Amino acid sequence: MDVIPYKICYIAMRDIYKFGWLRWLLHLTRTLPSGSASIKAINLLENNRNVGIFPEGGISRDGRLKEFRRGGRAPSS
Repeated sequence: MDVIPYKICYIAMRDIYKFGWLRWLLHLTRTLPSGSASIKAINLLENNRNVGIFPEGGISRDGRLKEFRRGGRAPSS
């Protein structure tokens, strides 16, 4: 029995695709690299598929909602 009864394609930061083993896992889980993912995500949505995004850009360590990021860019330092 699946925990989630439908497939979700996620969008992930393009930089993590540099790691071979992680790239393999991301491909296996149907994750799209940021940047070119917009067109693919729109196509999936138009075909009634599910697309998951993380508007905060990462995981909150303390459980509180963080500020949403704009687009797929990393914050400037």
